[in-house]
Amino acid sequence: MLQAWLMLSSRSLHPPPLTSDDVKQEGSSTPLQCGNRGDNYQPSKTKRVNKHGLEKRMSTAAGRRVLLARLRKGRWRLTVDSFR
Repeated sequence: MLQAWLMLSSRSLHPPPLTSDDVKQEGSSTPLQCGNRGDNYQPSKTKRVNKHGLEKRMSTAAGRRVLLARLRKGRWRLTVDSFR
């Protein structure tokens, strides 16, 4: 059904509703699992500062614009490492 819609996609703006046949993984009898992503976020202060810190912001023109925008808005902290 999904393949038929792909061929006729120029006729309709919305795809037809998915059926259980469309949702199944190829070569599998069980449908795809949708749910929680899991424990993927492993915080690291070093990586956070290296990506979003003051030195990183000041090193590029776009980063300097971000800092100026935060200054104009009156943000308490300009970058993640401003509390040091």
